[in-house]
Amino acid sequence: MKKKILFWFIILCSFYHLPAFDYVPLQGQMKEIKTANFRIIYPAKYTEKGKITAVYAEDIYAKLSPFFQWNPKQRIILVLTDHTDAPNGLASTFPRNSIYLYLADSDFEKTFRDFADPYYTMLVHELAHILQIDQIRGGVWFWRVLYGRLYFPLVNAFKWYHEGSAVLAESLFSPDGRLQGSYNRAIVQAFAKDKKIPDFSKIVDPVVEWPQGNQIYHIGAAFLEYLYQQYGQEKFQQFIIDQSNDFWPFVFQFVLKFKKIYGKSLQDLWNEWKAYEEAALDTQAFSAPPGRQITHLQGEILDLDFQHNKLLVSSYSYENDNALYLYDLSSGDFKKIKKGSYYSINLTHDQQYILATKMTASPGGFYYYDLYCYDLKKKQEKQLTFLERISFVAVSDHNQCVLVKNNAEKSELELASFNQGKITKRSKLPLNQDFQFIGKP
Repeated sequence: MKKKILFWFIILCSFYHLPAFDYVPLQGQMKEIKTANFRIIYPAKYTEKGKITAVYAEDIYAKLSPFFQWNPKQRIILVLTDHTDAPNGLASTFPRNSIYLYLADSDFEKTFRDFADPYYTMLVHELAHILQIDQIRGGVWFWRVLYGRLYFPLVNAFKWYHEGSAVLAESLFSPDGRLQGSYNRAIVQAFAKDKKIPDFSKIVDPVVEWPQGNQIYHIGAAFLEYLYQQYGQEKFQQFIIDQSNDFWPFVFQFVLKFKKIYGKSLQDLWNEWKAYEEAALDTQAFSAPPGRQITHLQGEILDLDFQHNKLLVSSYSYENDNALYLYDLSSGDFKKIKKGSYYSINLTHDQQYILATKMTASPGGFYYYDLYCYDLKKKQEKQLTFLERISFVAVSDHNQCVLVKNNAEKSELELASFNQGKITKRSKLPLNQDFQFIGKP
C-alpha cells in the first residue's frame, strides 16, 4: 500500500510541473497553415501574421533542433491569439506539443521594449521549452508506454532551469534576448550589489520578493549563461540528454546531475557564479541619486501624475502594494486610495477625479485595457469603456482628454471631453500610419 501511495505521489508531482494548455476564445473565422514541423492556427484577420509566423517557426526550428538535439515525433501546434493586451507566450507538452502566442503589442512588456524583433524572440523562447521538455530517451519510455504523455523526465527540474534555458536560447538564436538587454543585467546586478543573490532553492513559487516570479527568468538565465560560457555547450547539451534518460522521476535526480556532468555540486556551482557576479559588479552604476525617497513600496511604479503639490502613484507587487496612492507634498501625507493594478493614471485639474486604465476581464475570455473613473469625494469607481483597449489616458487643465488605443495591428488617438465623471464628444485624431505603438501622451 505504501509503495502504491509513493508511486502515485511521484506521478502527481510530475503532472503538477507540466505546463497547462491555454484557453483561447474564438476570434472569428480561423485559418491554418501547415509546414514541415508546424500546424499554425490563427484568426483570419491576422493572415499576414500567420504567414510571417510560418517562416519564423521553421527558421527557428532549424536552429534550435540541433542545439537541443531533439526532433518531436509530430507537428507542433502553434496558435496565434489576440484575446489579451498582455504580450506573452505559452508552451505546453501536454496533451500535445503546443505553443500559444499572444499578439498584443510587445511594448506593453518592459523587458521587450529595446528588442529589434520581439515576436521572433518570443517564438524562440517558447519553442525552446518544447524542444527541451519533450525529450525522452532510453528506459524512460517505460513510463511513456504505461501512461502516455503524462510524464516527461525533464519536468523534474526547478522552474528557473526551464525558463533560464529558454532565455539563454533567446540570446543565442535571435537578434535580441533578455540576456543581451539592460533590464535583465540590472536585476542581477542589483542583487549582487547587496550580496543578496538568492540561493537556487529559494527561487520557487510563490516568490514574493522583488522582482517576484520573474526571478526564475532573470536569475535562472544568468546562472545558466555562466555555465554555458565557462563550461561549454557540450556539457549543457549532455545535461539535458542525461536528464531525459532518468528512469526515476525525482527532483533530487536533477540536483545530483550537476555533480555528474560538471564535476561540482549545484550548490558549489551556484556559489561560484554568485562570486563571479559580485566581482564583476560595476559599482559606479549604483551611485545614489540626488533627492530623498518618498515611497517605500515593495514592487514597481506603473505610473505617476503630479497636480498642485499632489503626487498620484500607481504601484504593483505581490506584497499587496498594487493600488493607487496619493502623496501630499505639503503635508507629507501618503495614503492608499484604491486597490488595483492601474496602468495609466491622471488626476483631474480640480483634484476630484482620477482617470485611469487597467486590464479588465470581459465576457468571452477577453482581457483588454479599459478606461475607469474614480470619484475621490464619493469614493466610487465607474468603468467608462468596454472592450475598447484604451491603454493610456491624459487630461488637460480644461478636462480635455487624449485617449490612446493600442491593439495588435495599430495605434489610434481620440480627443474627448471629461465632465462630472463622464466622457463625451469623442473624435478620432489624425495619426501617421508609421506609428507602431503610442505610449502615454
